[in-house]
This record gives sequence, structure tokens and C-alpha cells, in this order.
Amino acid sequence: MNLKDYSRQKEALAALQAMRGAGAPPQLEQNITELESIIEKLSQARFCYEAQILKASLIPFENIPSKLKINKSMGDIYIL
Repeated sequence: MNLKDYSRQKEALAALQAMRGAGAPPQLEQNITELESIIEKLSQARFCYEAQILKASLIPFENIPSKLKINKSMGDIYIL
């Protein structure tokens, strides 16, 4: 997950929500619902990423393996 993607989707949702009202196309509500679902998934991925970082930071220093690979763009932490 990319933080820019999350922010971009939140901005897009705000723009769509601003279009709600009389005369709005029927497809608009479906687009809003789909975007809310995407944002929820990105939010969960972000939460998991932050939890992995927290978990990695709680490992006692003497137990840290010599090779620790962190893929920040995907939010993965690998112990080789």
C-alpha cells in the first residue's frame, strides 16, 4: 500500500461526495460505495503495515536476526 494512493482515494471520495444531490447520476452512489470499499481495504493494509513496524520495534535487540529486510512500499517485513 502506498500512502499516496490512500490520500488520493480519500480526495476522490470527497469530490464524489460533494457531487451528491439533486440531478446527480444514479451511478454516483455506486461509485461512492466502491471507493469507500477501496479506502477501507487500504486503511486495513496501512494498519497491518504499522502493526508490523511496531512488532519489529518491540523485538529485543539481542534477538534481532543479522538480516532484516523491510519492504516499505508493500508494508512487509522479512527475516532472512
